[in-house]
Formats: sequence, structure tokens, C-alpha cells
Amino acid sequence: MKLYKKSIVLLITMLFISGISLLILDNLKDNDKFINTTKTTPNLVQINVSIKNINHEIKQTINNIDENSLDIVLDNVPSIIPYGDILISNIELYSLDLTNKYDINKNYTKTDIDYPYDLYEISKKNIVYNNRQKDKLIEQYIKITKDDKILNIKDDFLVNYEEYNKTKRYIIFNYDLKVENITTHIDYTFEYKGIDKYFDFYFKSLN
Repeated sequence: MKLYKKSIVLLITMLFISGISLLILDNLKDNDKFINTTKTTPNLVQINVSIKNINHEIKQTINNIDENSLDIVLDNVPSIIPYGDILISNIELYSLDLTNKYDINKNYTKTDIDYPYDLYEISKKNIVYNNRQKDKLIEQYIKITKDDKILNIKDDFLVNYEEYNKTKRYIIFNYDLKVENITTHIDYTFEYKGIDKYFDFYFKSLN
């Protein structure tokens, strides 16, 4: 049984890496078409095309995996996939556990922190629409209260948690994408065999 699982993991990992690598190669070809019809910086065009296609490919790959094997595959996805001038790193691909989660804009009083009222006051003035804003709100709370215990439950806060269907399974796919001198961070959540749930990205560095 263990040997069987290892074989599945190895096969899926190889398919995962080769599939993404081929996808990036296709992106490089597609970029030539985009660059010829736009005045945008070529690297930004390449990033835009790559993000869309990588997200699509990951979602399609995950949705084609039987749910009984899904956890094994998610636990063995490589954290880095290099290909030429493109590097996909800090990969986090996992199933979202919806138990003991809180809506950062509403359910703050249920959390194990010392000053829930302060968090309430801060959240009233700073409505959170994405993960970056969530992190800033938590940083502000720590700065005011000196209570860093909130970091232990940071991942328990979700944006628009109440909109999630608790009977569905959601996949988190977070990663950094580096194209030459530009590194972009992407947060992407989608429903297993369903719709997209959350997407956001920001530039981490322009070296």
C-alpha cells in the first residue's frame, strides 16, 4: 500500500512539474503575440499571461484528480518550479479546512485574543477586502495592543468567510512568480470541481 502511494505521488509530481513547465513554454510563445500588439512592458505582459494560465492549469489538474487521492497529491507538490527565466516559488497548495474559521470583518469576538474590543474598533474603520488588508489590520492590532497571540490564529481569519459553502471543498493555491526582475505574489482559491472563489496579486519586488 505504501509503495502504491509512493508511486502515485511520484507520478503526480512528475506530471505536475512537466505540465507546468510546458504551460510556461506555451506562455513564452503566446507572449510574442501579445507583445507585438501592445505597448505594455513585455515582462508585465508575460506575468499577466502566466498568472492566468498557471491558475487555469492548476485548477484543471486538481479537478482531474480523484478526491480520494487529492490529499496525497496536495501534500507532495514541490515548493519551487524553475523554468528558464521564469521561477514559480513559495508554492502553497492545500485544501482549506473551514472548521474554526472566522470572518475578519465580523467574527472577531470568537477568537482567542486578549483585546477583542480593540480588534472590533479597528475592523470597523478598516473593512478587509483581501489578504493584504487582513495582514495590515492584524499588524495594526498588534501595534496598538502589543498582543501578538493573534498571529497564532492569523490563518483562521478569512475574507468573506460567510460566503463559503461549508459543504464544498476549496483549494488554496498561493505562490510567487518571478519573471526576470519582477516578483509577483498570487493568492488564488477555487472550489474543487467548482467556481473560482478568491483571487488577488501584488508585486513583491521590482529589482
